[in-house]
Amino acid sequence: LRDHGFEDMETLLGIEEEHMRDIGMPAGHIVKLKRHLRDADKVTMNSMNAMNPMNSMTHVQVASLARPLQAKGISSNSNMTAVQISWQQVKQLGTDVVGGLFYKKFFMLEPSAKALFPISMRLRYKDWDTDEEELEDPSNSPALRKLWAKFITVVGSAVAGIQDTAKLVPMLQQLGMRHVGYGLKPEYFDLAGKILIEVLAEWLGDSFTKEVENAWVMVSGFMVATMYGGYMAAAAEIKAKEKQIFASSALKD
Repeated sequence: LRDHGFEDMETLLGIEEEHMRDIGMPAGHIVKLKRHLRDADKVTMNSMNAMNPMNSMTHVQVASLARPLQAKGISSNSNMTAVQISWQQVKQLGTDVVGGLFYKKFFMLEPSAKALFPISMRLRYKDWDTDEEELEDPSNSPALRKLWAKFITVVGSAVAGIQDTAKLVPMLQQLGMRHVGYGLKPEYFDLAGKILIEVLAEWLGDSFTKEVENAWVMVSGFMVATMYGGYMAAAAEIKAKEKQIFASSALKD
């Protein structure tokens, strides 16, 4: 998977469980991703059969599942798929707006997570070209809005096929590893994926069809699972070192 990537939905459909394990994806995330892949396959089959019953005898390619849709400012003659148009709609709304909705919803569900974003950390992401003030309380933070806008952009670019997700794997694993020292709860990874889908569903409305949802769920789920794999690997390494130090100290005593 690392060698070939899955820059389109067709390739993603061909992902095998061994590939998921190779990049450190936890068992629970593998099960979830496989379920969404099956859902995407079913949606594609129904869509293709509706157009031509003979297609039920052919191999289904997920890349062909998303039909062109019309969005504000996008021509109805556009060759973009529904998934690609959903990314255009997100950009029209503003990735910073979506990022702001994301982190506010996260804090609403997990107020204790605010402690992970002290003002000293948020100032590193502050846009010094604006007059927006960064307050002690992160509930209305321009810096967090900007930070999560970057995350939305990475996920959206991968969903639309602009970004090769497989090439992001090392970076995502390192990102997960770094979060071990931040006091992050492991369950936050799954929560982040769920909140992203909820925000998109609320703001994209009717255009957030099942096929579009599957595309976002699969790519964002894969990326979150990759970060989680890095996080758990780093946590296990720390525990192993602590155990080794404790055993060495016990022998000296």
